[in-house]
Amino acid sequence: NGSLTGSYSAVCGTNGYRGTATMTVGTNGWIKGDLYCSMRGYVGDTVLKNAGRINQVSLNPDGEVVSSFGDVTVINTGTITSCNLDCGCAKKGVDSNISPYPAKITVDGDVTVSTAYWESNTGQHYTAVDGQTIILLNGAKIAAGEVPPTNIAAVKVGEQYLTLAEAFKQEGITNIQLVSDCTLGELITLGEGKDITLDLNGHTITCSTKPKEWEKGAYYAFDVNGGKLTVTDNSTAQTGKIIATSDDHNQRMFILQKGDLQLDKGTYQASIACVVLGADNDQTTPYSHLTVGKDATMNIDYYYAAFVSYDKEKHAYGAVIDFNGTSNNGALYINGS
Repeated sequence: NGSLTGSYSAVCGTNGYRGTATMTVGTNGWIKGDLYCSMRGYVGDTVLKNAGRINQVSLNPDGEVVSSFGDVTVINTGTITSCNLDCGCAKKGVDSNISPYPAKITVDGDVTVSTAYWESNTGQHYTAVDGQTIILLNGAKIAAGEVPPTNIAAVKVGEQYLTLAEAFKQEGITNIQLVSDCTLGELITLGEGKDITLDLNGHTITCSTKPKEWEKGAYYAFDVNGGKLTVTDNSTAQTGKIIATSDDHNQRMFILQKGDLQLDKGTYQASIACVVLGADNDQTTPYSHLTVGKDATMNIDYYYAAFVSYDKEKHAYGAVIDFNGTSNNGALYINGS
């Protein structure tokens, strides 16, 4: 419950240490310098419980000689003025077989987490590390104006916290509810037999699915190809949003090749919100069916709210659109013959 006035300190930082380390800051406690959750050596599970005041917290380890055997957990009921995912220092494991990065970082409580580096490589930002998941709970959030890294856990399935892409890959899943803003970094496909409802729950999905080997052409966030995807927002404030924009205007949100896409609620910000393909041959029933509900809003920055196109032949048989929502600055475009 006293004050710690040194320039920096660490929850776990003794060279050679391997085990669990816990630091508790009481209601009258005040860490005036920088606090690293771990630094140097072999570190195990690291827990920070704060009910007082901390100037700055760095969640990932500091230093080039660290190997992480556990997870990092921050439970905050007090005040953390600044919290960064990483200080920006280079990482090199003491043991080359063990990652210097903890597999899981959990921040629980009212904490704003920044991706910006602050000690080294300033001006740069943390990007997703393979094998690491970041969980933000009960008011913890990425700083305003920063894009969440792609390893933010956006969904809770059972007792597991998963990224959005991981959640869609689970067998037998039918309902997905967001617990955090997130960035989608890979294409999600719903094939035959898939019927999933995605509840935005007041959160924002930022789509960034440009392939590494991309040369030209469109790239998508969601591909409905034989299945059904329903997107809604059951939050009280109705602030759920999906953003799929890029400087080259090739980032698209949905492609509906076959099946059903139902956008019941939410705001959709895109260059083209949805490309709808039809069948090459005449259809007596809907082949691809897009429904935009009255509580859905599309904000289009360049092209169209919906674009009816074709695949091989210049036909789009069986493409059906029921549009009851709002489109700002985006028309309906029908291509083909």
